[in-house]
Amino acid sequence: MDEGRIKKPLYKKWWVYAIILFVILGVIFSGENEEIAGENDNNLVLPDFEIVEEDDVSLGDVIRKSYWIYPEGGTLTEEQFEQTSINIVENLKKEFDFNAISLFFIDDPDNPVGYQIGMTEYVPNGEWSDAIEYSAGDYKDHEYVFKFNE
Repeated sequence: MDEGRIKKPLYKKWWVYAIILFVILGVIFSGENEEIAGENDNNLVLPDFEIVEEDDVSLGDVIRKSYWIYPEGGTLTEEQFEQTSINIVENLKKEFDFNAISLFFIDDPDNPVGYQIGMTEYVPNGEWSDAIEYSAGDYKDHEYVFKFNE
C-alpha cells in the first residue's frame, strides 16, 4: 500500500453524496402515486371502466365534452359512481382545459345512448349553460352534479 497517501474522510467521497441523494429522491417520490388504481382514500374498490364514446359538443371557444362510460360488469354503487366520476374528471383536467364535462354511465357498451346507471356533470355553478361565461381551465366555480339511478 501507498503509505504516503492520506485517505479522504467518508463525507468527502462523491459516492456517499450520490447515495444520500438517491435515498432522498426515493423518499420524496415514493408518496407521489399512493392511490392504487381502482381504489381511493376510503379504500373503496372501483371497477375498471371503458370510455365507449366521446362527443365534442363545444361552441366556439367553449370546450364541452361528453363521455359514455361502461363500468366493468355494468353496475356501480352510488359511492363507486361518484368516486369514479371524480377520478375521470381529475384525469381529464390533466389532459386538457375545458369548460364543461358530462359523463354518462351506461350498462350496455354496445348501446351508448343516454345513461342507465347515472350521469355526472362538472360545470360552473352546477349549470351546463354557465360554461359560456368562463374560460377553459377556470374551475374555481365548477361543481359536480351527480344523478344516480338507483
